[in-house]
Amino acid sequence: MIHGHVDSKGVFQRNLATHIAEGYEHVGQWVTHGVLWTPTSIKHYINGDLIKEYTNKHQIYAPNHFLNVFLGAYGSEGGVNMEVDYIRAYNWPLKDGNELPNPDFEGTAGLAPWEGEATVDAGSGEKGSQAVVLEPGQKIEQYVYLDPQQDFKLMYWGKGDQVRADVDDVTAVTGELSNLKTLVTDQTKKGGKHELNFLTDREIHPNKKIVRIAFTNIGKEKAFLDNITLKKK
Repeated sequence: MIHGHVDSKGVFQRNLATHIAEGYEHVGQWVTHGVLWTPTSIKHYINGDLIKEYTNKHQIYAPNHFLNVFLGAYGSEGGVNMEVDYIRAYNWPLKDGNELPNPDFEGTAGLAPWEGEATVDAGSGEKGSQAVVLEPGQKIEQYVYLDPQQDFKLMYWGKGDQVRADVDDVTAVTGELSNLKTLVTDQTKKGGKHELNFLTDREIHPNKKIVRIAFTNIGKEKAFLDNITLKKK
């Protein structure tokens, strides 16, 4: 059950969404539940099986503030009890102040959590490391939570054809995009570093801003990207 739909004055209206998991027996046996939370989606798993997901980027149900998970059992006349063995939470690892997971495409997940049709190639990145390969017209993007009213610097290494980098503010729930900054770079065959500075918009405290980082190959040949970093200035 996803709660939290309120009006402009903050008065609760209704639940955002409710679903009932069927086909899994909970009585008398252990069941593992999992929730994957990203800036644009919530996915619910039982015993490793994906049973329900909310991934519509034009109807974003993932909160841009804290996520509260609660457990309960329904029964008549107090005749139901529930045992819980553990509750664990994991964050995608970030390094050296970089706000972007998997910035160098060296992780075992390949492109994830970046999205797009691009591929990852060994030996094509900066200093011979792995890099993402964008064919003409292809794009990769990643949605992230950032502090509001904060100066950020986006830096990346690129090689090959012309690439457009876009930083967009994302409106909560509707997913509407508003461009904060765009940079078009003419890459070289040897490769080089580029940077783009931007300021995030306002948000109600302590909520985060949802921001989309996107790279598009607008040239006619392959383009390579590596070591994408997003840091506070």
